[in-house]
Amino acid sequence: MRSPPPPPIEIANAFVCLIELGAWQEAQSKIYELKKVASPIVEIFAEDIEGMISCHHQPLDLIFKNLFSSPYAKLDFSKMRTLLYVLDQALDLHQTDLVHSAMQALEHCELSFDARLRFNQRRIWAFLLDKNWEQAREIFYTYPVELLNKESTLLHFLYGCWLSGTEGNEMAMIHFTGLLQVVYPRTWTLAGHELIENLTGHGWLEKAFFWEKKVLYRQLSLFYHCAGDHSLSKKFFQLYLTG
Repeated sequence: MRSPPPPPIEIANAFVCLIELGAWQEAQSKIYELKKVASPIVEIFAEDIEGMISCHHQPLDLIFKNLFSSPYAKLDFSKMRTLLYVLDQALDLHQTDLVHSAMQALEHCELSFDARLRFNQRRIWAFLLDKNWEQAREIFYTYPVELLNKESTLLHFLYGCWLSGTEGNEMAMIHFTGLLQVVYPRTWTLAGHELIENLTGHGWLEKAFFWEKKVLYRQLSLFYHCAGDHSLSKKFFQLYLTG
């Protein structure tokens, strides 16, 4: 007796994992195989997965034109995940102008608090890369300061980067010392833990997953960019690219 096929969301998640880990060519090959047999399951998510893959072999400005030329009224989970991934690719290439222009298409989109926060995280990241402290500040302070100081929010690390760029590393370290020392930190807090040496001495790097290391290096690259240490920023960005 044949087992039923996995739900489409699980298949889509598997493809996204491959892409996020850098195996986008493998994902491209597998989705091509599924499309050849005209699987009705793949039709549900193929467009969004192929949109993510296209970032690696098509000009990014054309992808943004295709995805953000018209305003969105609503987003389902699959489309939102694709848009966030595309925005991250622009951030990695420091093409912040694409991120800024893309946000116009989402200005009046019906989004949950969490979804809006995820897009604002990318907006702030872009402004930090630009060292446009004032624009980053405006977005930060649409949220309560108490929220910015909570490690449970995606903005905690970015707020530390902003403090480093505007008030110096000492203030940033004071902000990060509010992190609770835990064995397995949340991924969006990894750089903060590393900067205050919470990861040192616990063998975290040896135990960490490949994905966690990439997240850490990407965050550290941004922090040192904001701190004005371009040598360290470049070093960690290279580690992020190579894993």
